Amino acid sequence: MNDNYDKGKKVKRHLYICECLNEIYKAKNEDYGDSFSKTYERLGDISVLTRILDKVDRLENLVTTKTDINYESLEDNLLDLANYCIMWLVELDYDDDVRDFEDLS
Repeated sequence: MNDNYDKGKKVKRHLYICECLNEIYKAKNEDYGDSFSKTYERLGDISVLTRILDKVDRLENLVTTKTDINYESLEDNLLDLANYCIMWLVELDYDDDVRDFEDLS
């Protein structure tokens, strides 16, 4: 392990990023409505996987070309990808209505 590893600093950074993800999620839902949920209801898991794979392709392009494309930064795409994964978990939880994430710790 890196001797310079600061667990507290990384935990705080993680929390900050999660809070940012929630703000992005709220803002996009205000702008676009809950299109993610609507598509998920119609097409299921494949709709989310398709969005994730599209985002991974964009990330690959950003990383290999080392340039921001259409004003989309690496960070913007990573945040979108993280939100897609969380939104998928939300849909799974909504469908099952029994998942308890406290069991994961």
